[in-house]
Amino acid sequence: MTRVAWEEPRSPRLERIQHLHAMANELRANPGRWAVAYDDVTPNVASRRAGDIRNGLLASFRPAGAFEATTRATAGRARVYVRYIGEKGGSAS
Repeated sequence: MTRVAWEEPRSPRLERIQHLHAMANELRANPGRWAVAYDDVTPNVASRRAGDIRNGLLASFRPAGAFEATTRATAGRARVYVRYIGEKGGSAS
C-alpha cells in the first residue's frame, strides 16, 4: 500500500506578513529599540523596504512615520533596521 503524506501547502507570503505583524507589535511594545527586519538582501531591496516601512506602505508598519527604518550594507549585501518612534501627536517613550 502506498503511503500518502497529507499536508497543506505553505504560504511564504502569508508567513512573512504574519512575521512582520508580530515584529511591528514587538517594536510597539519596545519603543526606541532597533531590530533587524530584513537580513542579507541587496542594497536596492533594503532601500526599498526601508522606505516602505517609513512611509507606512506595509500595513503592519502604519501609520506612516510611526516607524524609523535604516539600512546598513557590507560586501554587496544589506540589512534593514527598524524601530518604533511613536505616532504623530503621541509619544514613543
